[in-house]
Amino acid sequence: MYALVDCNTFYASCEQIYNPAIRGKPVVVLSNNDGCIISRNAEAKLLNIPGMVPFFQVRDMVEKNNVHIFSSNYELYGDISARVMNLMEPYGAEMEVYSIDEAFLRVYCDDYQSHAEAIRNMLYQQAGMPVCVGVAPTKTLSKLANHAAKKINRLNGVCVLDRPFKWHWLLQRITTDKVWGVGRRICRQLQHMGIDNALQLAQANPKHLRRHFSVVLERTIRELNGEACLDLELEPAPRKEIICTRSFSYKITALHELQQAINLYASRACEKLRSQNGLTANIWIYLESFDKKVGYF
Repeated sequence: MYALVDCNTFYASCEQIYNPAIRGKPVVVLSNNDGCIISRNAEAKLLNIPGMVPFFQVRDMVEKNNVHIFSSNYELYGDISARVMNLMEPYGAEMEVYSIDEAFLRVYCDDYQSHAEAIRNMLYQQAGMPVCVGVAPTKTLSKLANHAAKKINRLNGVCVLDRPFKWHWLLQRITTDKVWGVGRRICRQLQHMGIDNALQLAQANPKHLRRHFSVVLERTIRELNGEACLDLELEPAPRKEIICTRSFSYKITALHELQQAINLYASRACEKLRSQNGLTANIWIYLESFDKKVGYF
C-alpha cells in the first residue's frame, strides 16, 4: 500500500509553528515581493479570502478581518520540510519526497487506519505540523484518498481505500480533473466522450483511451482500478521544466525595471539548470498584467 502524507496549508502552518499565538487565527502568506497570496490557512479560507491573487486586490478584506500577514520565508519552510520528512521516514519501508510538503510512503501493516493516524498524530506532536494521510494500493488512488481526507474526512484527516467498494464510492463523487495527471484540457475532451467522473474513467477501455490520448492516461486508468503502475521515485529525476516566477509588489512602468527583473530571474533559472547538468532547447518569457497577457518566445 502507498500512503501519501500531505501537509495542510504548509507555508501558513510553518508560520504558526514559530508563532503559536496565531494558531486558530486567519493567516495568509505572500509570495516574493509580497505580490500574491500563495497560502491561506483554514480560518482565512472561511473568510472567503481567495488564493493566488494579487495582494493589493484583497488588502482591504484582509485588514478588515484582522488576518495575520507574512512574507514568504523559504529558508524556514525548507528547514521545517526536512524535519517533517525525517520524522515520517521510519513509518514506511521506502519514501519518495514528492514536493516540499508531501511524500509517498510504501507501508506494510495489518491496520492501515491506525498506522495513518499514528503518522498524523506524531507529526503534529513532534513538529507541530497538521497533515492529512491517504492510503491506497496505488499512488493515484492515494492522491485521491488524501483529497478525501482533506475535503470529506477533515476531522480525522485520514482516508484508507483498501477495498474496491471504498474507492468506487469515492471515484463516483469526484470529477476527472481531480485525478492526478488529468488536466483541464483532457478533462474537457473526456466530457465530450461522456466521461464525467473518475469512476466512469476507471471503467473506460484503457487501450481505447490510449489511442486517443497517451500511455500516461492508460496507466492512470489502471491505477484507478488498483493496479500499481507507478513506483516510488527514490532518487529525484532531473527537471524537464524549470520555472522562475515572481510577482511585483508595485506596478512596473519603466522598461529598464522590467529588463532588470527578467535578467535576474533568467539567471536564477540558469543556475538551477546548471546544477543538474542540463541543457535547454527553449526559453520562454511570460508577462501578465491586469488586463492582458503577453508571451514571448
